[in-house]
Amino acid sequence: MVPGNIKEYLAFISYQRDDENFAEWLQHQLEHYRIPINVLEAQPELNDCRRKIFLDKTELSGGILSDEIDKALMSSHFLIVLCSPSSAKSKWVDKEIRRFLSLNGRTSVIPLIISGTPYAQNPEEECFAPALRELRNTSDEILGINVSEMGREVASIKAIAFMLSLKFDTLWQRYERDKEVERQRLIDERNKLLRLQSMFLSEKSTAELSAGNLSVARLLALKALPSDIDNPDRPLVKEADNALRKAMSTMSNTFWENGPMRAIAIDSANDRIIIGGDNRCIKWWGLSDGKVLHSVEKMSRINSIRLSSDASMIVVSTYKGHVIVFDANGVELKRFKNQPGPIYDAVLSHDMSILIVASANGLIYKYDFTTSELLSKVDAHKIRSIKSVDISCDDRFIVSSSGDGHVKIWDSSSMSLINLLNFKDEALTSSRFSPDGKHILITSNSGTVRLFNLETNEIIWAEDISEVCIRCGSFSKDGTLIALGESYGVMRIVNAATGRTEKIFEVHTDAINDVEFGKDDSIVVTASHDNSVHIQEIKSNMADFQSETFDIHGTDISMHPFESIIAAITQHGHPATYNYDTDKKLVLPTSNSRIAAIAFSNISGILTGVLIDRDTNGNRHVTTWDSATGEITKTFNCHTVKDNNIRYSFYDEDMNIGGLSKPATIPDLTIRYSFDDRLLAISDDKKIELFNPVNGKRLRTINGIKGGIKCFDFSPIDNNIAVGGNSGTFHVIDAVSERILYTRNFKPERVVCVAYSRNGCRIAIALSSKSTVIYDSTLDQVITRIDSEWPIKAITFMHNDCYLIVATTQGLEIHDLLSDTSADKQAMNKYQNIDTLVTKDEYIYFSSKSHTVGRIYFPLKKTLRELIDDARRALGEFELTEEQRHKFYLDV
Repeated sequence: MVPGNIKEYLAFISYQRDDENFAEWLQHQLEHYRIPINVLEAQPELNDCRRKIFLDKTELSGGILSDEIDKALMSSHFLIVLCSPSSAKSKWVDKEIRRFLSLNGRTSVIPLIISGTPYAQNPEEECFAPALRELRNTSDEILGINVSEMGREVASIKAIAFMLSLKFDTLWQRYERDKEVERQRLIDERNKLLRLQSMFLSEKSTAELSAGNLSVARLLALKALPSDIDNPDRPLVKEADNALRKAMSTMSNTFWENGPMRAIAIDSANDRIIIGGDNRCIKWWGLSDGKVLHSVEKMSRINSIRLSSDASMIVVSTYKGHVIVFDANGVELKRFKNQPGPIYDAVLSHDMSILIVASANGLIYKYDFTTSELLSKVDAHKIRSIKSVDISCDDRFIVSSSGDGHVKIWDSSSMSLINLLNFKDEALTSSRFSPDGKHILITSNSGTVRLFNLETNEIIWAEDISEVCIRCGSFSKDGTLIALGESYGVMRIVNAATGRTEKIFEVHTDAINDVEFGKDDSIVVTASHDNSVHIQEIKSNMADFQSETFDIHGTDISMHPFESIIAAITQHGHPATYNYDTDKKLVLPTSNSRIAAIAFSNISGILTGVLIDRDTNGNRHVTTWDSATGEITKTFNCHTVKDNNIRYSFYDEDMNIGGLSKPATIPDLTIRYSFDDRLLAISDDKKIELFNPVNGKRLRTINGIKGGIKCFDFSPIDNNIAVGGNSGTFHVIDAVSERILYTRNFKPERVVCVAYSRNGCRIAIALSSKSTVIYDSTLDQVITRIDSEWPIKAITFMHNDCYLIVATTQGLEIHDLLSDTSADKQAMNKYQNIDTLVTKDEYIYFSSKSHTVGRIYFPLKKTLRELIDDARRALGEFELTEEQRHKFYLDV
């Protein structure tokens, strides 16, 4: 401790001007260091200790120390020397050391080595002044504190401990704690401000979205969120998450390529999109999942892609003058080549008999598509490129448009000119027939859009839609809407009857080159120069849990593995199918039998049912049908009920007893296919019988389940069967060897139903106690238990096994299995008395006791990380202007 502390300064800092920044930092550290309270309590005299530090900032001149420096040295308890190669060469540092040594001796000198080496062999690296080097190998040698090795904070605390005669460890531990407390305080203050900023930006994002400024809304929401979710640089606030989801809610998918995209075609029937552009290839993408299904590489630049009327062929126009026709799977069928110059558009007639080709030299070529013979060549637009060509739905008329400002309508048979529309001073960018062939949509580089009536030869409306070029346009399938693509990445939806803009979407950051409606006209797909193809939902997004019912009434439903076909047992005991894409219903023949269970096979999609004869014998047999035609394809006997001394009585659906219709009594049967369709399992309440579905041969019987069988399900990856018993027993059984792989007794609870996850690793086991247990087969243990509010009727997994769908007597429950809280569920109480659940894509299919069959739309929410990545890709190089940054306080 400093004896008496009677001097004015605790320490004098001697340094060379090159080390001034460190000297100032050290002075501040020493003067503002807070001695720990416990130390002050033990040594109260430290409260009166002066800790003023002398630091001279004047430039010394002459050969002797100034009176002020000499007085400060005499008034200081310690001398702190900042040792560096620069200070080692300073004569003033050396003189200050020598003067202090003469006044106080070596014990009060503290060398802080900030660079260089003491006693270095290389003079350029020497950091000790001569006055310190002279003490080497003497009893007065002074050791320095190496700042570069231990860090400046540690070095400063060592200096304080030395000057106040305190233990370094005591001071350093307290310093670390205080530093951490201060750091956390600053973080908390910063997070509080960032949280307020995030909430402000989230609010402004929502406001910009309402104003139609989609890109601004997305960017503000992104700035309100952490730039890295794993290592957040700001607090994550719920408002920012919601703001980004709102801003991105209309974006179904965006496909990114390595070059500008110029052409698209949508095969809605097969849920595919075909894209092409400057990347010199064509790709088939899954419209729903965004997966690349097929690609054709090493082509020239793609200018247009058109589908045949039945979507069986794809017509591709290339920059090198080729028109290539592919089948739906990308196999090349025909090639029309050797045209002079690029081909900008080509289209097949609806009867697929002729091919119309528009070239860059103003010529229209007409080919016999079957023979590839050139039928005629018309100099349609002189030397100006024909940007667009189309053919009416009845194949009678052809329309072409060019940069010469002319729209020309041709007779498709004779290729004679029928009508000429002249829009001088405008370069026309596209012309398209309406679906009924009565109107022509005309777009131009001036931003004007026109609708021409082919029957009356009149322009129905002409609207200056935009101030920039309208590069492309198309009709919706029902002809009521028009989608337009602009040069600045904006897509507009226009009312076809009035020309009025109904919606504006900022979907790209560069020009839109092609635009098409898809599916049921609820989406529009755009291809852009920003290297992306974007799918935009244009109608109000289906709300979560929006439902619809089908023209089929029954129970025990099953979904076709590939097609949009659902099968059910009607209330009269007949099998029926409904195709919800074509709205086609089939009631399948059953002879004199009622159906007790129904299922599609997993690979081939064969519809199979267990039928029971209506006579008193009640013989069971298996029947398969062609789901497209409804014809019976196979039948074989599987069981005779009377062998077990069981009788079933049946009533005709038209028979009334006592004035009331009484349904037939049907045994509780279940039918399932194995994952590879090699086994067909049929169960009643006593056993599971396994058959060869090809020849109907009974292979083996699984029985002996205590209390009888309540439910079972086949694994989607192997031949294991999950079996639930009435007495509370649960087994996993190898269907081939009949070996029990896992067993558990939930007694006194009963197993109500079981369901495998899609990946086959988990099994959901619903119990009579209103709980569902999740068993993980890879871990061979129960991993969680989920409680429901009401008795459970059916369960199934959904969305990559992230959700568990539970049907209770009072409604549906959707449990998020990835959530941190087991209570994170969504309830839909209006869907009551559901008996059967099946999930496919983003739909929950159900049947209920009221014989209602329907589906519920349940879209999978993207993770925040996925949403942020989508938003960044969608924004591309988009940035706020300086004015916008100032408006949202982002310029500070």
